[in-house]
Amino acid sequence: MNSLTIEVDVLRVSKDQCRQTRVALVREVPITIFLNDQEIITLLCTGAHIESLAVGFLKSEGLLQQRSSLERVEV
Repeated sequence: MNSLTIEVDVLRVSKDQCRQTRVALVREVPITIFLNDQEIITLLCTGAHIESLAVGFLKSEGLLQQRSSLERVEV
């Protein structure tokens, strides 16, 4: 297990049996993206590369033309 995953107990059911087991799942955390002090969106993500996710989201939504036009990015 690493910081991007969590282990949980699950009940695995198949055609002829049912058993409890542990599985690793991707850990998701909410992040909220703000632009000029205005809340834009809250996303679920792994928590890795948050700055790249935020900048990429703003660019793909047409809210940011160039990375150089950003004064700062805070995580």
